[in-house]
Amino acid sequence: MRCVELTSATLSNNVNEIKMNTFLECSGLMGITIPKSVSKIGEGAFYECSGLTSVIIKNKGVVVGVNSFRKCSKLTSVSISDSAIIQEGAFGDTPYQSLRWKNEGLCERCGGQFSFLKKCKNCGYSVK
Repeated sequence: MRCVELTSATLSNNVNEIKMNTFLECSGLMGITIPKSVSKIGEGAFYECSGLTSVIIKNKGVVVGVNSFRKCSKLTSVSISDSAIIQEGAFGDTPYQSLRWKNEGLCERCGGQFSFLKKCKNCGYSVK
């Protein structure tokens, strides 16, 4: 395990990206609020943060990278906009693993983006 003793983190409004593997295996981290200034959460940024229970993402158009929150097995609360782009496996192996869409959230039929309810905003196509 990496940063086992880290239980909380405060991100300033000057942060615009959480880089790849930033909080990798921080098992003591219990919650995180990601400010509006963050437009991208990098690949594996919170991978296997096994103590993480709550995530609040304030930027409506944030890109949540591949495997960003994968294996955060205790994640019980996620606050995220329906405008977010959720890449493959971003919430894999969590209670929220269904928050993923093919092709980085783009509709196969028309290229529009899927909403939180897995309906394409452009054409209404639903993903099952």
